[in-house]
Amino acid sequence: MKSRAQNCILRFAKRYLVCLQTLCLVIGSIIMLKLDSAQSQSVITFDNPWVDRYEIDVKNYYDQGFWFRVATPPGSPYYNTLSRFGPGVSYYANNGTPHLEFSRDYALMDNVVFSITLGGQFGITSVDLAEHYPNISGLPITVTFIGIKQDGSSITNTFTTDAYNDGQGGLADFQTFNFDPSFGSGLIRVEIPSDNWAMDNIVIVPEPSTWAFLLAGLGVLAFKGWRRRF
Repeated sequence: MKSRAQNCILRFAKRYLVCLQTLCLVIGSIIMLKLDSAQSQSVITFDNPWVDRYEIDVKNYYDQGFWFRVATPPGSPYYNTLSRFGPGVSYYANNGTPHLEFSRDYALMDNVVFSITLGGQFGITSVDLAEHYPNISGLPITVTFIGIKQDGSSITNTFTTDAYNDGQGGLADFQTFNFDPSFGSGLIRVEIPSDNWAMDNIVIVPEPSTWAFLLAGLGVLAFKGWRRRF
């Protein structure tokens, strides 16, 4: 039979463990919430280090945890590539910083696709767009974004540029376009079935983590259990 002192020690140890569990869960919840807040918005600027001020014939490009690639139909003998240009490169759109460009020079059915490299859901709120080449004709281009959701459904946003692109001239080549709120969450990938565009500064919203809410709920349950023991 356990002595009175042993029973007191056991009761104290149980209360101590419950308190410690509650504290750990609360701290974990706070950390997760802060991580979510810190990651609530990020901008893909295409500013990765490079050797030269332009990169051409790139089929895959990785930036800030996202994977940009050219999707070619199965069996196609040809494919197009992405290009990344920096400031000071003549005859291309210019905003003073590196950016991504795409045009269909070889295969007319290629699309550009981007998603989180390791998988996951995200949202996008805005993007900077311009014509791929200086627009001598003065004709705008349209760029369509197709957002694919987890359940297979899709949403679409199409933007039309203002046709002002003079390369190294004094005009502002890029415009900022805002996506429909439906693009703000739940995307697993985005497809761009358009060409002759230049793109920069994609504002990304990582999907809010459900772990914080789970931890918070466990913390409440643990706290209630601790209260019942007193």
